[in-house]
Amino acid sequence: MQRYQQGQFGDGSRRASLGLLAVVLLVMVGWVDQATAFQRQVTRSGASGNSATRINTVNRTDQGYQRDIVRQGPQGYSTSKSTQGQWDADSGTWSRQTTATNANGQSATASQSLTRTDSGYSRSKTVTGPEGNSATKSVEGSWDPETNTWTKTVSGGGN
Repeated sequence: MQRYQQGQFGDGSRRASLGLLAVVLLVMVGWVDQATAFQRQVTRSGASGNSATRINTVNRTDQGYQRDIVRQGPQGYSTSKSTQGQWDADSGTWSRQTTATNANGQSATASQSLTRTDSGYSRSKTVTGPEGNSATKSVEGSWDPETNTWTKTVSGGGN
């Protein structure tokens, strides 16, 4: 457990952190709200005549977004990554699920959630590899106004 005293990172570091988080979420929601569908295809060719293509597709959903990326390389190799992000207003939780598949067809997944609590936030991430092995990391952050202390607790592994 880490404890930070007010002033250690400058006054208002908690407010600045929460403010930055709010701005990032607003920008993400605002950007997704402006465009209901977006697609970009980029193809690059090398000197030997090989080419690679990347196709990005983003769609707005009722509560968030879906983003799909497909990469096609020389000799027909292909990888993909699909991400869904959504906001649950009832619980005040932003969540995101990602699945990545390599050229051999093996997939890995990552599930993340971020929830605002009365005194701070709660964040969790679980990553599962192609063999089924998984790791979970949880982070709790809270502010105690009586002691002017920010406490951050990290448990588990993963990234």
